[in-house]
Amino acid sequence: MTNTTFETPDEIRDVEAANFVEAVLESGEYDSYEEVRSVVEARSRDNARTPMQWSDEPHAGFTGEEGDGEPWLPVNDDYESVNVAAARADGDSIWHYYRELIDLREPGRLRLRRLRTAGAGPPRGVRVPADARGRDAGRRL
Repeated sequence: MTNTTFETPDEIRDVEAANFVEAVLESGEYDSYEEVRSVVEARSRDNARTPMQWSDEPHAGFTGEEGDGEPWLPVNDDYESVNVAAARADGDSIWHYYRELIDLREPGRLRLRRLRTAGAGPPRGVRVPADARGRDAGRRL
């Protein structure tokens, strides 16, 4: 998911960010929300805390099949292309990469064993660990 932007101060739910916007506008340090918006987007927590984008359905599928609920923050505008369903359908997505990493935690897949360096010698001091169980046992990193 990507960070979102807030078109108006009313969309901000982060109390500190909302108070900051109100204070700098009242003080005259900034003349409009558009001027302070980049500061809010860089420092506020909410631009990265939008609802999970499950699908390309209304509200990014967050409110269930009925779609009659309203999320506490606006859904990012890119939800139609950036969502869990799209990531699962794309074999090269980060979703599949993380699944492979999680599978490494399966018992027996990754164990502490005697290690040796791969190749005749390490290039420029770089060492690559390799499992040294033997030919018949298979090899895993």
